[in-house]
Amino acid sequence: MERMVQTSPKVVLLTVWIVFAVFIVTLHLGCANRFSRGHDHKRLVRLYFEEGINQGNVNVADEILASNFVKYNNGAKSEEVGPDVLKQAITSHITNNTEYKFHIEDLLAEGDKVAVRWQWRSINVKYGKPKEVISQGISIFYFEDGKIEELWQAFDVWSFNKQLGFEHIPPASTEGN
Repeated sequence: MERMVQTSPKVVLLTVWIVFAVFIVTLHLGCANRFSRGHDHKRLVRLYFEEGINQGNVNVADEILASNFVKYNNGAKSEEVGPDVLKQAITSHITNNTEYKFHIEDLLAEGDKVAVRWQWRSINVKYGKPKEVISQGISIFYFEDGKIEELWQAFDVWSFNKQLGFEHIPPASTEGN
């Protein structure tokens, strides 16, 4: 005949509390890790705009961008790959503009992506007479191994060019000829 072991209610309650505590700690650590990763990704995006673009610090590119970094502007892929893409963009901003500043309007993180809605103001000096220009856009950054691997951005090229005095004239119609 088998003997039944009786467990006291205190032992059962203590066991339940231990299992519950382990579950809560595990859940918290998992959420904290996801929060920390998203928070760190946001920090790198802020460095991209604030130190890289706004302050003209080309060295930030090596810190935040993957060696295979690729940038897409309005769907067009950059010819260069890696941190030099940002270094060239910073150099172009410094050469063609004065008083330029990107302002982050919204910054959202989810997993390995960060989305930014931004506004850019500058005095453009590239085309003769200096002109103030304002542009808005949205950038989506993709991360891999803690670095920015890909950037997709869309911005209003039409109004940017119009502010510089360029006209958009459609090609002549060939219908009926």
